[in-house]
Amino acid sequence: MHKHRYYFPLLFLLCLFLSIPTPQAHAEKEIHALVLTDRTATRMESKIYHCFVSAALTAKTSEPVEFVFSAVNPAIPQAEPVRQLEQAMDAVRHNLAASVDDIIDLRKRLKPAQSMVEAVEQYIQSHPESSLGKASQGLTKIMTGYDFLIVEPTYETVIHPLFYNPEVKEVEMGYASLQDVKDTLCGLLLIRAALEQEVIVFGTCHGAQLGWLLAGGGLTRVSKYTGDEPMQAYYLRRNPHGYGTEIWWFNSMLNNDDPIHQHRNTNTVYPLPEPFAQGREGLYIIKEVNHTLAMTPLIPANADVFSYHPLSVNQPSDAELEITGPIPGYPLITESSRKKFKDTLKKLTIVDAYKYKTLYGFQYHPQEAHDELDIPVLFEYLVNLVASRISVEQ
Repeated sequence: MHKHRYYFPLLFLLCLFLSIPTPQAHAEKEIHALVLTDRTATRMESKIYHCFVSAALTAKTSEPVEFVFSAVNPAIPQAEPVRQLEQAMDAVRHNLAASVDDIIDLRKRLKPAQSMVEAVEQYIQSHPESSLGKASQGLTKIMTGYDFLIVEPTYETVIHPLFYNPEVKEVEMGYASLQDVKDTLCGLLLIRAALEQEVIVFGTCHGAQLGWLLAGGGLTRVSKYTGDEPMQAYYLRRNPHGYGTEIWWFNSMLNNDDPIHQHRNTNTVYPLPEPFAQGREGLYIIKEVNHTLAMTPLIPANADVFSYHPLSVNQPSDAELEITGPIPGYPLITESSRKKFKDTLKKLTIVDAYKYKTLYGFQYHPQEAHDELDIPVLFEYLVNLVASRISVEQ
């Protein structure tokens, strides 16, 4: 009997302890983000995912936030099981495919002073029951369920020149195809829906170019395209901010990684622009690029330009920065390859970061250097912005 003498007091203390209320973990606020991927992708880019998830942990939001991502592909259905979102996207894809003939007709009837974006907008307003009108309505309805839109870079999709080059009137042409018409429409209409609903948009590379086109800005190929890739076109220069040697080269795109030693060049370092720096000096980011199109004037009156491309004609003179003569370790970079690069690159004013309404567009890929220099500051700014807007709405 003595062996149980402490049983009831201990049981009493245990019950008392369990009855004491414990602090509850603060519930995280969910940011529902819709991600428009490249047509070859089955999920969102892992590096973009990492950037926003990490920023959600470090951003100074009024309360903890957590991202819930949903990815949609403009061309192919996502894997089973079919969700409500995917059913809605299937209907959008069907209507986009049925809209191509209307787009071709609009292009043929385009007035001299009219842009294709304006023509598409007018057609949707006057023909709401058309396939194009239904595609727009479908994407608008999809967007209503989200707090944030991410439009990713692409690896196969291009913005079809029907939408920005007045000389192009055909669908199938060299570097662009029928699928590019549908993909371009999908991106334009989804961004349009987000802006109408005042949803924050993060657009990088392809996403930024779509937003710039929608805003009324100019797009053009960054190279003097002749149908052949400009191989052996290399160019080296000193970074204007003292971060070593920049390597620039062409294949079908303009690149600034290291094509010879097969690694990413981290020397294209430039100041983090406002509003992201928020008055702080000495913040820098890496501008990693891989693109065929340039965002050029006309610069829309309602767009705020944050920064220009390193090779834009309004930036520090290349004549002062160019590295000439033999380059140790780079035998392919010769006077001939430098000349070919200069002959290939168009002399343009090129925007590489801007804001239009609620869209933040970046020609470069900040996610590629997500843990380097002050890149996290940029993503923290966007997370804070989205989180603050959700708080106001709630």
